[in-house]
Amino acid sequence: MNILKVFWRMLIPLCVRIQLRNFYILSILQGQANSIRHTSSINHNGEPIPWLTYPAIEYINQYNLKEMSVFEFGSGNSSRFWAKKAKKVISIENDIKWFTYVKNYISGNQDIYLKTDKISYVNMLQELGLKYDIIIVDGEWRSACVEKAVDYLEEGGMIIIDNSDWYPESNNLLRSKGFFQIDFNGFGPINNICWTTSIFIKANNRIQKIFLNPVPTGGVKKYCDEDGQELHES
Repeated sequence: MNILKVFWRMLIPLCVRIQLRNFYILSILQGQANSIRHTSSINHNGEPIPWLTYPAIEYINQYNLKEMSVFEFGSGNSSRFWAKKAKKVISIENDIKWFTYVKNYISGNQDIYLKTDKISYVNMLQELGLKYDIIIVDGEWRSACVEKAVDYLEEGGMIIIDNSDWYPESNNLLRSKGFFQIDFNGFGPINNICWTTSIFIKANNRIQKIFLNPVPTGGVKKYCDEDGQELHES
């Protein structure tokens, strides 16, 4: 055994080693320290990620979305993240300075629109007249946006609401429409608090067909049989 590991185990109590491991996963592997340092929603490699909770991001990363269309209320590093994963991304922004910043980074499969007033912003889905596989509500006037999103979601698509713990009426509305609410509580980029990102799907959700096996950051890769016996490691 490596001499450093021997000293590590001899000198550092187990409870401290576990806490340090947890800190390492959140701060280094998931990249929170990097996001705090740069005040930007990025991962440990400096790549853009949505300003959602880390559990929600890991869930989204398990999908192959290359043929999917995405609409997002709100824009930023999330727009760049979705553009790398999806076929088409349309974003709407209400802040002209932030709109100008984000527009500098859009790629060929992205469109971004500026709507500074509530009516135009909320009605952007209606103005475009299209339906989308994924609709993200992470900008202004969220409750009103959720109401519109239902009518412009493709059959079997998903709606994502960030900070859903603040919008119980929006959650209630979607559940009343037959959506199943999946909550992802935890830490995310930049912030020193935990919050909730919720994903709403229906039982006939076709996106589940392109769902991959979960790979948690900082986890242990194992393959087990139904009795929990390890078959092999990857």
